Amino acid sequence: MEKFWKYFKRIVIGIVVTALVLLSSMFIFGKIGKASDRKKIEDYGEKVEVFGNNINMYITGEGEGKETIVLLPGYGTIAPKISFDPVIEKMKDDYRIVLVEPFGYGLSDQTDRERTTANMVEEIHMALQAKGIDDFIFMGHSIAGIYMLSYINTYPGEAKAFIGIDTSVPTQPMFSMDTKMLRMADKLGFLQLSMTPPFGKAPVPAFVPEKDVDQYVYFTRNTSLNDTLLNELENLPQIFDDAKGYSLPKDMPVYLFVQEFNDAIPTWQALHEEQANSVDTSKMMLIDGDHFLHFEHSELIVKETKAFLNEFVVKN
Repeated sequence: MEKFWKYFKRIVIGIVVTALVLLSSMFIFGKIGKASDRKKIEDYGEKVEVFGNNINMYITGEGEGKETIVLLPGYGTIAPKISFDPVIEKMKDDYRIVLVEPFGYGLSDQTDRERTTANMVEEIHMALQAKGIDDFIFMGHSIAGIYMLSYINTYPGEAKAFIGIDTSVPTQPMFSMDTKMLRMADKLGFLQLSMTPPFGKAPVPAFVPEKDVDQYVYFTRNTSLNDTLLNELENLPQIFDDAKGYSLPKDMPVYLFVQEFNDAIPTWQALHEEQANSVDTSKMMLIDGDHFLHFEHSELIVKETKAFLNEFVVKN
């Protein structure tokens, strides 16, 4: 019996040591991999210091007399510039485009500031103020609808139109999420390992052009589950609650591009109809596509947006 226990202890110790070696190796692999990916990410945009950290802003289409469109990404957008490129490239000849990457997104730094509606809106405002931008058209995707709505109520008189690409609304269903396992997977290097050949590969959406695939992969492995984004994810229920008291100004032109079929939220159309009907001037277009309408339907969205702005916003 004594021999059995000695043998059993050796097996247990062997398993524990092997597990520790594997976890340590995975941790080191993750750290080295992320550092390597960061060096390969190509720089773009301009950095603006906000509360001691840098927010990245990509500005293009500069020109005399052009209206400014401020773009905000949806939650967790891995590479905002790559994601919005189909829209940016089709609009930059007619508008000055300002893509703001909140903390934790794209090339912006992370931050220790709590991800609340008030904090995020304040940071976006400070970034725009640093560039002297206080007269613009808001355009955003997904949760950007919440931040744009909150911004408009917090800093009235700056945004003069609201263009939503399947944007979130305060009254939609929202559930809390425990991020402990996601944090652990990221910290231990599991995600880096699972998205690196030969162990696996990072998911790349079909909309990403071949020339941007490598950059998209570097962003995915480096930023997809950073602490700032996970803090925002944890706070989503409160972020939506905080916006429930807000409404769009009655005289603000609003155009909503809305996913026609949303199985997860059967009331999706009705919620957006309610928001569109809350203002004097609005349009709503249903599009048969996934949540990321600006990928596959950028030409339609840009064409409709230009016509709408020319009719109700742009003064010729």
